[in-house]
Amino acid sequence: MGAGFFGGLGQLLMTSSYRYADMSVIAPFEYVSLLLTLVLGFLVFGDIPTLAMVGGALIIVASGIAVIMREHYLGLDRVKARQANTP
Repeated sequence: MGAGFFGGLGQLLMTSSYRYADMSVIAPFEYVSLLLTLVLGFLVFGDIPTLAMVGGALIIVASGIAVIMREHYLGLDRVKARQANTP
């Protein structure tokens, strides 16, 4: 029950954080939770991550980093365009 309660609470807080910050700021916390899940699964339950699990995690993290970098790049261009259009 505790895991369900705190997991739900964490998800609500993470979702509400998108109102106050850019995704590029919040996204690294989601990837840290993926890694912490692997570590806690190993330490608490003795689960050894399989090659497929580690490979999938790497694909998810790499694609997230690519999106963050792209959004950061496009965000910089948007700021420059707004400044150019402002009298």
